[in-house]
Amino acid sequence: MRISWVDRVTNEEVLTRARTKRTLMATIKSRKLKFLGHVMRRNGTENLAITGKIEGKRARGRQRQTYISNIKDWTGNSNANDVLHATYDRQRWKSMVVNALAQDT
Repeated sequence: MRISWVDRVTNEEVLTRARTKRTLMATIKSRKLKFLGHVMRRNGTENLAITGKIEGKRARGRQRQTYISNIKDWTGNSNANDVLHATYDRQRWKSMVVNALAQDT
């Protein structure tokens, strides 16, 4: 595209010229949702790590975003148990994943 680094061209302009879109966040969402479905259908350490609670005091300041809170936000479901139980039914989980990914477009 022959854009010099000293040219004052925004990232959006470069994406428009290249006729492409930003897809990183959609890829991350897709992979996280599919991985959660895969992990929750197995009874292993990964399952415990995602659903488990850590005992002790909370750190000061704003709490970090958790894996489950991301999934709840993306699926539009405020109850974590509903989301986790939906992973056991593959058809229901696939429809939730498709709906969550369709919200980006």
